[in-house]
Amino acid sequence: SDDFGESRREFISLEDVLCYLRALQPGSTEDSLLQQASYITRALVDGRFVWKCDPMVLGEYVHDGMFLKWAGLQCPKLIVRGRQSAELTHENAVKMSEASSRVRLVELEGGGHWVHQELPDAFEGTMRWFFQNLPR
Repeated sequence: SDDFGESRREFISLEDVLCYLRALQPGSTEDSLLQQASYITRALVDGRFVWKCDPMVLGEYVHDGMFLKWAGLQCPKLIVRGRQSAELTHENAVKMSEASSRVRLVELEGGGHWVHQELPDAFEGTMRWFFQNLPR
């Protein structure tokens, strides 16, 4: 999605990366943002930072073939979506949940794509609930 990097391919410093991520994830802690920034970027010789992954690849994650593969999975599945996520729309999350069996869909208010960073307590509670109530 354009929210994550297609419009920004390089940054002048790690602080510039952090400012960018803060704007996307206002609920994330500084520690989690710093950790994320260091994992998803690399420094160039001149001190600029760039994504480790080409952001154009992100467009390959959601396509019709993905739903066919997803539908074939037999294990219990959990979709955790932050309601403010632009990367996984509500419509695609519902489509995923309806395309396969043994699926639970949880949407957490106040979180975006990085809901595990923005709402760690709610995310942990959701994971615990899922593993204690696996879909049959």
